[in-house]
Amino acid sequence: MTPVAYFDLELYQMDVKTTVLNGVLDEKVYMEKPEGFCYDKGKKLVYKLKKSFYRLKQASQSWYLKFYNVVTSYGFIENIMDNLYIL
Repeated sequence: MTPVAYFDLELYQMDVKTTVLNGVLDEKVYMEKPEGFCYDKGKKLVYKLKKSFYRLKQASQSWYLKFYNVVTSYGFIENIMDNLYIL
């Protein structure tokens, strides 16, 4: 925030509530039928996922890659100074 105030810049912030639901999976991920799911009773089914969802290990990464590709397609570039503060 300090550079924004110092240089009298405008700052926009967004909050995406369904972030991990918008990620496209780049690899094949299958899941077993959830308990209590009544479709095709008695069958042992697995489902191939097309999109990520909560609790999926790949969800955060797939969302980040999608977001990064969209933002950079508009000409934005990464601020390399942000990486200096990550320990």
